Amino acid sequence: MPTIKFIKKYAKDKGFKLPKIGKKEIFIHSIQLQEGNSPCYAIKHCDNMNCLWFKDCQKEYTKRA
Repeated sequence: MPTIKFIKKYAKDKGFKLPKIGKKEIFIHSIQLQEGNSPCYAIKHCDNMNCLWFKDCQKEYTKRA
């Protein structure tokens, strides 16, 4: 499971800007948009196993469904 610390470091390393405050999914959605992807983390069932967030995403999605 990616931690907030990991997410912030990943964004910094990629040169992405994150919102000042927010939950994990807000940060990941921001990164997804900046990468040119759909901000779909934990919103829908997905089969893109190459996504960096895939395992955690599907775990979060299942909790909410």
